[in-house]
Amino acid sequence: MLLGEMARFGVALEGYQVKALGKANGYLWQVNLKIVRLQVRILFAPYNQKLVLFRIHKKGSPQEQQRAYALAIKRKKEFEDLEKAQEKKAKHGGNFPTH
Repeated sequence: MLLGEMARFGVALEGYQVKALGKANGYLWQVNLKIVRLQVRILFAPYNQKLVLFRIHKKGSPQEQQRAYALAIKRKKEFEDLEKAQEKKAKHGGNFPTH
């Protein structure tokens, strides 16, 4: 339900604690959810008309939070590298020029 609402209305929804984490944390966004006395955090990034989730984890110690951020940043970079490679391939019609 949350993801459907975000897809329709954008990432900053009323009633949810959503925040941008800034440059230091790879321009990720974070939303906090409380599910039966358990706080869950979702790290994601918006890309044009889609949201890409990079990490879902329960709230824990600051060390656990930093590990979650590091993993999400790594996954985000891998996703962006893959997107760039696919765009480059599409731009060249699937064939890379040889010199």
